[in-house]
Amino acid sequence: MYIPEDHKLIEQKPLMTRLNENKVSNNVNILEYRPWVGFEAGTWLGGLTGDQRPFDKYSLIYVSEPIKQAIEIIGVVNVSLQVSATVRLAHWIVRLEDVDPNGQIALTTTGAINGAQRQTPPTYLKPNCRYMITFPLHFTT
Repeated sequence: MYIPEDHKLIEQKPLMTRLNENKVSNNVNILEYRPWVGFEAGTWLGGLTGDQRPFDKYSLIYVSEPIKQAIEIIGVVNVSLQVSATVRLAHWIVRLEDVDPNGQIALTTTGAINGAQRQTPPTYLKPNCRYMITFPLHFTT
């Protein structure tokens, strides 16, 4: 899935991205740092997480059109993000969620990365520098 500009996920890579693969996107979404947000995955991802709406209000949200047919996710899903931070150490957390027709939001899987560990050996981030990071979401079925 790709994010063109309006927080709507699309399946096809946007045309401008396909034409110029090396260009850095100027599509910027800013999120205020809130250290208590992003870890609502229950005990070691085995606990019940409940409705995610209270946590989502403090997150950047990207939504697809309603999916008409079932999608099976078995195994590990990788996520790639273009990121920047104003500090030398930051974490990025991604949650894949299922939105019920009544609006309730259930956690499907999640993953996180410490920005310093985006490469080996780990190094601090350069503030306000853009990075492309890829990391796995936890195994799910």
